[in-house]
Amino acid sequence: MDKILIDNSKIRTEFNTHLRERYNKRVLLSAPFGAGKSYFINEFFKRNPNYLSITLFPVDYSVSSNEDIFEIIKYDIIDSLFENYAKYLDLIVNDFSNLLIAQSFVANKLDILPLIKSLVKNTNIGAEELISFIESIKKIVSKFNEYKTDLSADERKLLSNYMGVLENKKGSIRENDEITNLIKDFLDRIKKKRKNKQFVLVIDDLDRLDPEQIFRLFNIFTAHHDSRKDVNKFGFDKVIFVCDLNNIEYMFRHKYGSKFNFDGYIDKFYSYKPFFFDHKKFLKEKASTYFVNSLNLGMEYKNFSDESFLGKLFGQKGDFFDLMVNLSHKMVDDELLRTRNFQKFKSFYLPVYKIKIGHREYDSYQFPLLIMCALMKQFHPRIEDFLSAVRSLKDNFEANYEVKSNTNSWIWENLLISYSIPFFIENFSETDHRHSTPYFVPVKNEFDEKLYLEYQVKEDWQYRYKQYYFIKAVKTNTVVNETSSDSPMSKPNPYHFLELALRQCLKHNFIWN
Repeated sequence: MDKILIDNSKIRTEFNTHLRERYNKRVLLSAPFGAGKSYFINEFFKRNPNYLSITLFPVDYSVSSNEDIFEIIKYDIIDSLFENYAKYLDLIVNDFSNLLIAQSFVANKLDILPLIKSLVKNTNIGAEELISFIESIKKIVSKFNEYKTDLSADERKLLSNYMGVLENKKGSIRENDEITNLIKDFLDRIKKKRKNKQFVLVIDDLDRLDPEQIFRLFNIFTAHHDSRKDVNKFGFDKVIFVCDLNNIEYMFRHKYGSKFNFDGYIDKFYSYKPFFFDHKKFLKEKASTYFVNSLNLGMEYKNFSDESFLGKLFGQKGDFFDLMVNLSHKMVDDELLRTRNFQKFKSFYLPVYKIKIGHREYDSYQFPLLIMCALMKQFHPRIEDFLSAVRSLKDNFEANYEVKSNTNSWIWENLLISYSIPFFIENFSETDHRHSTPYFVPVKNEFDEKLYLEYQVKEDWQYRYKQYYFIKAVKTNTVVNETSSDSPMSKPNPYHFLELALRQCLKHNFIWN
């Protein structure tokens, strides 16, 4: 399957317009976790030649102090520049001063080997130069430690150094040391050779951090934004924070209370306004096409077509396919399906296995609920996750069990009740469904009130296939002249009955992880 699940060309155009705002130097891109923000931002810069970009993933910063985080950010920026733009730098060994090595290795205890590997890979430094370069590191570390000892021996000199050279203090909001200047110089070199394109720093995966860590990182970048000149640290033209703004607000209010002004806090991190990445609309538009593409693969693999009996039941023209599309739309709307879930979906196929009910065996595809469950498990690898999504849909559904004589309550979701009914029937394998009278099965609603589901059965003798059709929910199973005497309940909750049926399937090992 094609990895690009949604056509986001329109939203790319909208984001490009947002990013091009003249004074929009700090950008906050917001969408729920799993919505495809990282994929979108990567694709945006791949397809947009007007920007240069590097991306940092701060999930690794969580165990460091604020001062150390900022030093690691410098390290990661330099490493990314080596990795992606080394050919525009004309790198020489002298660019990596003794101070850079000593500062990275001694002051921050960073692993210098990845930096050296990246340097070697992206420059023309020979073996002899590299050996000399590494030997110089050892000497510099020793000299750096001697320098620290000398400072400790002279407190007045230490105090004078601290007060007089604030710009060299790591973590200071006025920090402007050699490494910072080196990064600025690198950015300038690259931009000059790339026709002065704007350079963007992306801070991604903020959703993966704990609340404390998110606010620490936000505060670090706030402190290191020069508000006097309205410029970003290191000279980046734009900085983009990628996160879920609603989730950030929830964590903020949980941490500081509802009386604190969240808007006043968060607006420091964007210059214009947040950009909301609306993945739902585009994902829903493409869900049907995506199912069709994977359906064709599944149909070919199982060797049946839309014109076959099973194809008519489960193919693109059948009610089951429409149900899957509508259910996926519903789950997208309720944040229960996201782009990341669709990336796990491989094919729209019919599972083939046997289940035993009573003394008889049945093919799994004789029960649409089992097929639906197998397909949904591709979105939710654990059956418990699918059950959790169904419970959420149940809780959000506005059910109404009032009896109304003139109600017309049929909705597409009632098919879920139809698919659930076989798993409520006692002695299923022995039940005779050859009569024309209404059939009833007793169940309890979510309020523990007993009711009956009236249903019909249509059987295809050629294929030995039965279809169960939900008619209405009623209070009693009274029949007058072969017709139910009760008026229907207004709006029974289909997700409640789906959950009950799924639990029955789990109990009898009809479905599993």
